[in-house]
Amino acid sequence: MIVYVVEHDYGSDDDDNYKLIGVYSSETNAAAAVERLSFLPVFSDHRDGFTMGPMVLDMDYWSGGFFTFCYIDEETEEGM
Repeated sequence: MIVYVVEHDYGSDDDDNYKLIGVYSSETNAAAAVERLSFLPVFSDHRDGFTMGPMVLDMDYWSGGFFTFCYIDEETEEGM
């Protein structure tokens, strides 16, 4: 079964800016939720923060384990 997930995220890497809006039975219902909520405070200032996409139920989406990125500043060669 395919469902549609709507999320909203804006600004920075701060988790406080991320919102799982909902999971919907159709793309039409998911798009209607985005339209409904896009006029509310915070959402109206960041309308481009909405994402919507299909997901299959009962499927693992994170099956590769965990790893950590370490970015190296080329000028100082120090990890960030």
